Amino acid sequence: MAGRRRTLAVAGLALAVAAAPVALVFYLSLLALPLPARLNLTHAFPISRSLLDPISTIASGSFLIALLALALALRKRERLLSFTILWFFLTTFLESSIFPLELVFEHRLYLPMFGFALLATDVMWRLGRGHRGAVLLIGSVVIATLGCASYLRNAVWTDAVVLWTDVAHKNPRDGRAHYNLALAYEAQGLVEESERQYERVLELDPSSAGAVNALGMIYEARGEVQRALDRYTEAARLAPNFVRYPINRALLLARTGRVGEANRVLDGAADLEPDYARDHFAIGYIRELGRRFEEAKHHYQRALDLEPEYADAHFRLASVLALEGRITQALHHSLETTRIDPRHAEARRLTQILLRGTLQR
Repeated sequence: MAGRRRTLAVAGLALAVAAAPVALVFYLSLLALPLPARLNLTHAFPISRSLLDPISTIASGSFLIALLALALALRKRERLLSFTILWFFLTTFLESSIFPLELVFEHRLYLPMFGFALLATDVMWRLGRGHRGAVLLIGSVVIATLGCASYLRNAVWTDAVVLWTDVAHKNPRDGRAHYNLALAYEAQGLVEESERQYERVLELDPSSAGAVNALGMIYEARGEVQRALDRYTEAARLAPNFVRYPINRALLLARTGRVGEANRVLDGAADLEPDYARDHFAIGYIRELGRRFEEAKHHYQRALDLEPEYADAHFRLASVLALEGRITQALHHSLETTRIDPRHAEARRLTQILLRGTLQR
């Protein structure tokens, strides 16, 4: 498995390197024509599989080599031009990463933009010799236009729904854009719109376990229990190494009184170790309902190891310890619950019961 992951990582890096010339030419085009319609948070960029697939790979590479040759040839006669070309290559290299992240990110142009602006100013000044007033006028118009374009573009970033709508509109076949748009809708309580976007994700990528699970949560919130269970089962099948999906299925089974079945679901995922306190708490709660107290205590304690101020984990652990007659330990966790959450009414009642039991002893 590790060897396969390394092979995939090397292959991904090789593809990214092959596509780098096309990306650099695209960066140059953005510097020359930064229209709001061309700007995007994520660009759906074609991956180069060879120098000739697509043909733009070798064309872009040839253009960049010619550009470098020009910079070297003119290094004495046109020092500013030579500097700005070399500046572009140096700064895009520094801004980029050898890791297989996004092939194109617009923020990587922040440093290269300085050289481009310097060169553009010099070119305008040279062309406008004897017409300084016209140069200043044109420069002012350019600056005002770019300022207006920046203002329009910044408006997209004021709201997550607006931002991801823009991304999805420009990359209609990008499943990730639709997934993030669904999350943005969900955060604003627009459940129907969120559901439509998750369904669109699955049209583009039927193997998206995250979208399948999210639909399950929407169905569960609507009371469509069987549809939700089916989605959780499908999510677990698509991502067998992700423990959250069987936990979601088990929780829904437990909430509908099918505690034995819920525990069997967790038994089937027993080899998966959760990374989050909330997941350990959920497992502990289901184990407690099934009267498997040792496992419940283990997961409650793991939840507290990960999140020591987790009030509900302290309370549930106190409840299990109290059932086992371990009054002193139960009292400790009950008091911790009320310290973290003084309004926790159940913990206050349990604390009073445990204190009476301690005094009687």
